[in-house]
Amino acid sequence: MKNKFLIMAFITLCQVANAYDIEVNGIYYNIVSKAKTAEVTFGDNKYQGEITIPSEFEYEGTTYTVTGIGDYAFKDCQNMTKIELPSSITILGDEAFYGCRFSGITIPQNVESIGKYCFLGNRFKSITIPESVKTLKTSVFKSCTYLKDVYIDGYIEYIDDNVFLYCDALTAVHIKDIAKWCRNSFSDGWSNPLYYAKHLYINNEEVTNLVIPNTVEELGMQVFAYCTGLKSVVIPSTIKTITHGAFGLCTGIESLEISDGVESIEYGAFYSCTSLTSVRLPNSVTSVCGFSSCSNLSTVYLGNNVSQISNNAFASCKNISDFYCYTEKVPETASDAFQDSYIEYSKLHVPEKSVELYKNAEPWKNFKSIVTLDGTEPETKKCATPSISFTNGKIQFSCDTEGVEFVSEITDSDIKKYYNSEITLSATYNITVYATKQSYDKSDIASATLCWINAEPVKEGIMDGIATVRAIPVLVQCIDNHIKISGITDSLSVSIYATDGTQIGRTISKNGEADFLTNLRKGTIVIIKVGDQSIKVVTK
Repeated sequence: MKNKFLIMAFITLCQVANAYDIEVNGIYYNIVSKAKTAEVTFGDNKYQGEITIPSEFEYEGTTYTVTGIGDYAFKDCQNMTKIELPSSITILGDEAFYGCRFSGITIPQNVESIGKYCFLGNRFKSITIPESVKTLKTSVFKSCTYLKDVYIDGYIEYIDDNVFLYCDALTAVHIKDIAKWCRNSFSDGWSNPLYYAKHLYINNEEVTNLVIPNTVEELGMQVFAYCTGLKSVVIPSTIKTITHGAFGLCTGIESLEISDGVESIEYGAFYSCTSLTSVRLPNSVTSVCGFSSCSNLSTVYLGNNVSQISNNAFASCKNISDFYCYTEKVPETASDAFQDSYIEYSKLHVPEKSVELYKNAEPWKNFKSIVTLDGTEPETKKCATPSISFTNGKIQFSCDTEGVEFVSEITDSDIKKYYNSEITLSATYNITVYATKQSYDKSDIASATLCWINAEPVKEGIMDGIATVRAIPVLVQCIDNHIKISGITDSLSVSIYATDGTQIGRTISKNGEADFLTNLRKGTIVIIKVGDQSIKVVTK
């Protein structure tokens, strides 16, 4: 174990001893002899005072070009008051200026990459990131609590997380080209300096009315997020997707114009844009997910090609009063698309031919009312009440509304379990039926009673003193003041009597039917006499 400890200690000492290759004029370097390049590094003593890094130096007859500031090179050099870097520098390494306290630094115009935690805790008040920079690694400017102004000259291809975390003194982000800025993509809120600054400037003039040029074809994630200085936004047709969080928490946006050509609005694209009161999406938009927590949004217009509305698309939009959806086919819609938006108090406007589809679709059916696009209530169509007839041993239904389906039920009070020695049978079927059809209200229920009455007994061929009596099925239907008897023979006398024996009506059957018009109230009991047989019914 002791030998192992000694070996580890020896390795550590070797590493310290070889922290740099050479020292020239108080600057420590690691060199690449074949390339004749050098990288500034840390050495035996911490740097202090004013430091100037040369673009090149000569060592033992060879000229070396200084191309980078290595990892930890000036870390915690708190007594270093100023540093000047040459234009030959292309890389600033990890933690290169970590914990330094100088009040300013100029990043050279040829720097391409800035390492993680490079300027953590520095005290400069402004910083310019030149157009040459293509990579910002994690937490580059973390805890630069004196930083007020950030100048970003171009498009940065890769921006890691937490780049400006805790830079809460930031008040302004300055850019030169809005098209180049639009391409910047931020992996989280703290990587975007607008998280703290809130205000974007181009050529020292604040951007309040943003018109994205039609040369822009894509927006970076969260590119304008947190920019509360924006008042209006125009998005051109060249942009197909409004990306995740692109304008999230831009609480000052009052006017939004999305040009025809935009196809998709991603999650959180306009999250919590609380000054928006109206949004109109063009017909080119097919997918929507991005207006949650727009708490003052009152009117929404969706074009006629929207096919998908994703999770929380309009969640917590508590003031929506009118929602217009021009697509005839109900979009595929997440169940929480309108969560906490109180749509049970809102009006949905849809194409007239699609009203019933939306009324039967989740979550659309939860709107308080569903009307046509012009705001009128569609005329409610109702199936006509069916009629019931009985011919040739078959019950038949018909309806004046074409293409209906019939829903019927037949009950018989005789069918049950008995415990008596004598049973009296009513020999009747009670029939109910209603008609249904898509986009129609179902009809009123029609009812009828099918009963059997005895015909004249057979007088010939009597055997064992038993005469055969034939039963005739008779259908009785009462609709309002109309009583219809069917299934009977022609030229048969049919009469209706009140329970006190007063005759109400009399007719002769024709074509197997007898009809009566009466002024009887519903629920009145009457006696229908067919030939010599009597039937007691209740009007309905």
